[in-house]
Amino acid sequence: MAISFCVLLVIVGSFFLLNVVLAVIMDAFDDVDKNHAMEEERQAKETIALKELYEIQDTDEELPNY
Repeated sequence: MAISFCVLLVIVGSFFLLNVVLAVIMDAFDDVDKNHAMEEERQAKETIALKELYEIQDTDEELPNY
């Protein structure tokens, strides 16, 4: 009985620890993804502000390749 309890305890404990490790890794990836999205949004706003400052208009024409 004691051997089966110890084996069961090790198996359940290892699954629990695996879940904790995966949750920490997933949380870290979510933070990186959120920071990346915020940085892209900031750059887009900065680009729009600079275009307005220098009165640059977007065109659909492609630039010639030289």
